[in-house]
Amino acid sequence: MQSNTMQSDWTGSPAPDAEESDATEFEQAVNLYKERSGRAFPTWCEILEVLKGLGYTKAANPGRFGYNVQIDRSGGDVWKIELFLTRLGGVPAGSRSGARLIAFPSEAARAEALEAVRAKHGWTSVESSD
Repeated sequence: MQSNTMQSDWTGSPAPDAEESDATEFEQAVNLYKERSGRAFPTWCEILEVLKGLGYTKAANPGRFGYNVQIDRSGGDVWKIELFLTRLGGVPAGSRSGARLIAFPSEAARAEALEAVRAKHGWTSVESSD
């Protein structure tokens, strides 16, 4: 008997539930695109259009953004700080020792962002990081 479980890769490993629901949503969006466009085999550009329509964006290359701000804070303010820093030009760059990292393209941009966070919001537990 064959399982209906979504496969996450060609090795046959079962995908976690979140990936399965994302895959199902993507499949439905592609099928809807095919139906509306009348194209049974969309091009890669059209598939990219479907992905963007679902809200997916290309992640910035954190390698070009080598100046990090480390958010040494927990609780509800973390997402507010992260959102504020991204509005100032930072990009999410993962985490280190449980703290979120936001990367900036220059030391000046990082310093300006830290000053804005501290001055405008009083978030003093946001610390710079190398």
